[in-house]
Amino acid sequence: MQTLDKMDLTKTPLVSIIIPIFNSGRYITETIESVLNQRYTNWELILVDDGSTDDSRIISEGYSSKYPEKIICAAHVGNINKGLPSTRNLGLSLAKGSLVALLDSDDLWMPDYLEEQVSFLVNNKDIDVVCQASIYWRTWNNPKEHDEVILVGAPSEKIYTPPELAVALYPFGNGAAPCMDGIVMRTEALKRIGGFEESFKGKNHLYEDQAFNIKNYLKNVVYLSSSAKNLYRQRPDSMMHGIIEEGLYDNGRYFFLRWLKVYLKDQMIKDKAVHKLLNRALIPYKYPYLYKISSGIHRRYKQLLNKLSAAAIIASSLNALI
Repeated sequence: MQTLDKMDLTKTPLVSIIIPIFNSGRYITETIESVLNQRYTNWELILVDDGSTDDSRIISEGYSSKYPEKIICAAHVGNINKGLPSTRNLGLSLAKGSLVALLDSDDLWMPDYLEEQVSFLVNNKDIDVVCQASIYWRTWNNPKEHDEVILVGAPSEKIYTPPELAVALYPFGNGAAPCMDGIVMRTEALKRIGGFEESFKGKNHLYEDQAFNIKNYLKNVVYLSSSAKNLYRQRPDSMMHGIIEEGLYDNGRYFFLRWLKVYLKDQMIKDKAVHKLLNRALIPYKYPYLYKISSGIHRRYKQLLNKLSAAAIIASSLNALI
């Protein structure tokens, strides 16, 4: 991130940190401690349980009892499981801060994470959202593994206006999308896009973060930072890995694409590039037979080009020998 002006400590905004929790007893203590260790201290932590059946709720309430002025515990009526978006929305309904920071219940922040993100937003009033790079954290479980910094997949230290990032980043562009743990935004901007999409739950959970991201790309001014002060825990027993292993990736993507088509219509978003990418992405699902044929033709065409290229190289080499 670019060098920032020192933050006026008399004008530090309250940050509402929302952590949705579901059976996170193994990790939640470490996650909460990473919040308590933040150098920036003007925050409230909202822990929202999503029907956990392990000791997550007990651990969370223990911290709330110890820090009642800083930590709030909440749960859905009847302690039912409603999914990540509904759980985050419940946290948002309780938020008092002018900024919202998102953190998953098994991930961590470095001590200067909030200080850096908040400082940027304080000094740049025209920015709605700051997205950091993330550390894909593998060494937590195996020191022989390697952690990796993944930049958000568009040039960093740059401001993006709608709908630039919708075209550049996953799931339409080639660039990596930001992780939730690296996002801090203005509360008014989060409410302006309608919070989190509650239909993305259960088997349709896979793209819930991308539904949130693309609403930001289409509605808010976003700054991408190359700084990486958040650790995104990589683990094979995560909900995301489970959905992919069940072979539900394509179902989740198709659900997202159909949702986005309705969203664009409802919001009267007519950007031609976005609609073109959406229609292209829908082809394999709406016209699977046609897509299979065209993909086969394209593959054979590439193979032919490769053979012709190899033949040209051989011919050139022979001419050089003659």
